[in-house]
Amino acid sequence: MRYFSIFLAILVAISFAAAPADAGFQRIKKYENVKLIIGKRLYDEAGNWVRFNSNGTMSGKHKTLGAVTGKWSLSSGSICRTMNMGNVSDTDCQWVALDGNKVRFVRRKGTGKAHILYIK
Repeated sequence: MRYFSIFLAILVAISFAAAPADAGFQRIKKYENVKLIIGKRLYDEAGNWVRFNSNGTMSGKHKTLGAVTGKWSLSSGSICRTMNMGNVSDTDCQWVALDGNKVRFVRRKGTGKAHILYIK
């Protein structure tokens, strides 16, 4: 019983600790909301950037790998994209959420690693 109580206390603490991180983000699920990021440069903290263009293409610049190109579309509430940087190519469908000038991308339809980019 003691171990169960400790486990339950840890679980509750983790739940409350994780909640504020998502509090301000609003997930983009529809095209009219995607328009909030279309045509804008989205930067990471290292200064790399990407832009989702209205014609379904992507453009940008990575400081190490060079030009960023690709294609994107909205599918079942996720932004699906194929992105090319130098010799690296990656395809993924990601959940996208906004909080002011912050844009959070979560890989593998919301189950993978999250990345924050900033609208400038």
